[in-house]
Amino acid sequence: MRGRGSPAASHQGPPSPPPSSEAASADLPEVSAAPQMHRLPRNKRKHTVVFKYCEEMNELNEAANNRPRSALIHSIQQENRHIRQLQQENKELRVALEEHQNVMELIMSKYRQQVAKLVSVNSKQSQPNTQDQAKVSSFK
Repeated sequence: MRGRGSPAASHQGPPSPPPSSEAASADLPEVSAAPQMHRLPRNKRKHTVVFKYCEEMNELNEAANNRPRSALIHSIQQENRHIRQLQQENKELRVALEEHQNVMELIMSKYRQQVAKLVSVNSKQSQPNTQDQAKVSSFK
């Protein structure tokens, strides 16, 4: 029979750490503590998620200046109303801008037509003068 100090007893692997010792569990080989290592990441993830949730809640409370929930809801409702008003104003401004652009296109179109007419009238008036001058010079 072999005792506790025998070499066969030492091949059983290191003793399992207490459940609350996270630092000791990181030093253990994966083979000997496989069931515990499987639980630790899940527990660690759960702990991390809870910790992040608490941090985010603290940040939100600080941002809200620790006001009561009803005051926060009221201020959010006011903000939503203001956002809707701004969106409506934005729509109206877009429509007004589109109308303005259409009117400007119409004005510029009419202006181009008038300039084209003026150029053609001026060119017609200047052509007879040159023809008249040619006739006059031919008579001389």
